[in-house]
Amino acid sequence: MNEELDERAADRLLAGELAPDEVAAGYRQVATLLSAARAEPAAAELSRQADTVRAMAAARRGGGEDIGASAASWPMRLARRRSMRLGVLAAATTLSFTGLAAAGLLPGPLQSIATRVVPSLGDSPPDSEGQGAPGGSQEDPSNGPGPGSEEGGEAVPTSPSRPAEAKESGPQQAPQASPGQAKQAAKAILRAEATASGGRLVVSFQETGVGADAVTVTARADATATYGCVSQDSKKDGKKENPSKEGRVDGVSEAGSRFAALNGDSRGALTLTAPGPASVSCPSGEAPQLLRVLYSRVVVLDTTTGASTTINRTFPAGA
Repeated sequence: MNEELDERAADRLLAGELAPDEVAAGYRQVATLLSAARAEPAAAELSRQADTVRAMAAARRGGGEDIGASAASWPMRLARRRSMRLGVLAAATTLSFTGLAAAGLLPGPLQSIATRVVPSLGDSPPDSEGQGAPGGSQEDPSNGPGPGSEEGGEAVPTSPSRPAEAKESGPQQAPQASPGQAKQAAKAILRAEATASGGRLVVSFQETGVGADAVTVTARADATATYGCVSQDSKKDGKKENPSKEGRVDGVSEAGSRFAALNGDSRGALTLTAPGPASVSCPSGEAPQLLRVLYSRVVVLDTTTGASTTINRTFPAGA
């Protein structure tokens, strides 16, 4: 369908003023479809109309008129077939014309008329570089969205042009439980509290629903220790002395042990200590001495059941 069709000819074609032999060869099939869809039913097709109406009325009233022979008659079947063909033809014409118009594939005049008849076709015209337009680029289906990272229940899709960004992990993360541990953790309930004293952090816990077997519990926390350089004699005697210099050490303090279970419960305590002063350098004749320590983000984990809890607080502890 490469012949040009001016706007006036297109209007006449849609209005039924042009016969199929009066249009260019490329538009004859369109004209034929429009003519067939617009034509009135033939007299032979309507010859049984009155009989059909009476038979339908009788069937609705439950009357005794026999409509079996009438409905099965050959002329009636022929009329039905013709009506069905015309209906299918009209529907096909409408769908074909609407589909071509929506895709922007009709010649200029017909596309303009279709846009006026169906305004929604003009809301989002096909992009000349988008998918479905002639000469446009199309995305490869194999380059569809890949697995995204899950945050808040939604999958964030990734694309080839922008790879997924790696998540940054915090300073402390609780170890992941295995499937068997997760099943047992659904029954176990772990509670914990902590108390700071003398540079140490004592973490007490109580766990219910652990069964009869002993469990292994660990506690860990971020720790920031401050050391001061004092004379070795003062440190040995335990005397208080103003340090000549101070140094800070950041690290992770961790402790763990195995605890017995009694009547399905287990309880105990773990003690965390400050990171050592290995990185603190003191002058000759002096040694590092712990001045204070700050514990934060305490994580308690039962590695047997997989149950865990986190204490999101800071615990300052003086030496």
